Amino acid sequence: MLTKLFAFVWKDWLQARSYRMASLMQLVGLGLPLVGLYFLGRLLGDVEVGGISRYGGNYVQFLLTGGIVMSFSGMALRASAGHLRTAQFAGTLEVLLLTKANVPIIVIGGALYSILRSLLGLIIYLAAAFVILGVSLAGANLLGILVAITLMVVVMGSIGLFAAGFTLVFKQGDPFTALFLVAAGLLSGTAYPVSILPEWLQHVSRVLPQTHAIEATRMAVLRGYTMGELAPHLLVLALYSVVLVPVAFVAFRYAMHRARIEGSLAHY
Repeated sequence: MLTKLFAFVWKDWLQARSYRMASLMQLVGLGLPLVGLYFLGRLLGDVEVGGISRYGGNYVQFLLTGGIVMSFSGMALRASAGHLRTAQFAGTLEVLLLTKANVPIIVIGGALYSILRSLLGLIIYLAAAFVILGVSLAGANLLGILVAITLMVVVMGSIGLFAAGFTLVFKQGDPFTALFLVAAGLLSGTAYPVSILPEWLQHVSRVLPQTHAIEATRMAVLRGYTMGELAPHLLVLALYSVVLVPVAFVAFRYAMHRARIEGSLAHY
């Protein structure tokens, strides 16, 4: 299993390395938000922003942690469908399905390079934030951060698998993915605390997995919460994972079976 997963990662690495300009642009794009946050920090100075005192009162750090989680959310949501769509365009999907790799290996392997690249980007991002923005990880719960983001990736990857099945059957991008990310960006507390939303929208926000991932990550980074204090949010994410992972794989298997019967695997 590990050998097959490594083969997927190596294949994607070789492909990414052949497009050096695209890789350079991705690296530049990684640093641009930090530049914006730096100047935002200079603008705000030591001004205390109301509503975020429980997070330490620093709005730049508040925004940084929310942005990191939403970045992982979008990556995990698009990874499976994006890999599948690329294989369709390249004409390699049918060949891939004829290999000895089973469906879980194909799905996980297809998304693994994007996850590892994003994880490396997160490490670089936090290191740069430490230097440029003065974000301190001295009292942070690193295990809590890792668990929260890992569960977030699993949950969003499962939802992304539904999108991949939609792509496989209907030969076009899932129209709900972008809408879901926009709604999460508005309601999950990325740029402002959920507490300022109308009460009925706060209830909607609590249904979104991003809300719990952002809250857990913020408290782990900015307040150093213990695993016990983070448990309510982590348990919600774990529950989503337990429910969505098997359902998503069953749905994707059905989509693949239907595409095989229709003889449309290579169509796009």
